[in-house]
Amino acid sequence: SFGAGLNIQYVTAELKNSASTPYLNHAKLKGDTTDLGYVLGALYEYTPHTRFGVGYRSEVHHKLNGKISFTQPVIAAAAMGLYRQDITAKLTTPAMLTFGVYHDIDDKWAVMAEAQKTYWSSFDNLTIKGQYRPVLSITDENWKDVWFYSVGTAYKYNDKLKLRLGLAYDNTPVNDFTRTPRIPDSDRVW
Repeated sequence: SFGAGLNIQYVTAELKNSASTPYLNHAKLKGDTTDLGYVLGALYEYTPHTRFGVGYRSEVHHKLNGKISFTQPVIAAAAMGLYRQDITAKLTTPAMLTFGVYHDIDDKWAVMAEAQKTYWSSFDNLTIKGQYRPVLSITDENWKDVWFYSVGTAYKYNDKLKLRLGLAYDNTPVNDFTRTPRIPDSDRVW
């Protein structure tokens, strides 16, 4: 079996900073966008009890449009050409490649496993450009591509109840040298 679909993503962002200079205190940036990507998938039934699957979700390239404003002091920020200007920021959500397998052991028990690669290296930096200044802010991210692994089992107790148990390990894409308070990510075991 093969499948394809459209991926519609809506992104809204609000970033707040309290800068150390007296002229740029309490900056607030807001923006949003809606953009398109695609998904592809295939499923191969090896036997009636064993299936293999693969899926792909494309990157989505976003260009957020919004505003920046400063709450104090208004006159100083306005004099510097920063107060309430239009801003843009580009964000690329990562592509994902997923592999999965499912097997019925008998009428009651089944096992399954998944491996997923997320291409977070597309998130290199967050650059905010202004209407009056070409670059207002650059935050280096330098995220890395990562893998997610999971295994699980299911037990069919009766026709109305199925019990499931699983374990997953998820790598963080965030490098230690670019970790920020905004995204304090780490590896996870689920």
